[in-house]
Amino acid sequence: MKLIYGIEDKPKFSKTLVFAFQQMIAIMAATLLVPLLVTSYGLQADAAAALFGAGIGTIVYLFCTKRRSPVFLGSSFTFLGAYAATIGQNYGYWGMLIGVAFAGLVYGILTPYYGGSIKCIT
Repeated sequence: MKLIYGIEDKPKFSKTLVFAFQQMIAIMAATLLVPLLVTSYGLQADAAAALFGAGIGTIVYLFCTKRRSPVFLGSSFTFLGAYAATIGQNYGYWGMLIGVAFAGLVYGILTPYYGGSIKCIT
């Protein structure tokens, strides 16, 4: 596979606008779809809260990477299974929060062992 742009390359401004628009459409679709799916399970989920949380997560990520990685962190479909399972068992809102927290804890513990890193760049 041949890369068109290397890590240090900067595309022309006109192409940057097209790439940014494409990225925005993809991000908005994913970030807004998760609250819609959660609401369809019967829990209240606000799209504005998802966008706010994604923005805060992105700011923290950019701070940790010293703006070396221009990435937007949006909603994740990872925990929709936990939502569905807790709703199916009638554990309610707190059961869902505890289930997602434990899933996140397991994810955070296992990430360094499978090639990822959760440390900030120093």
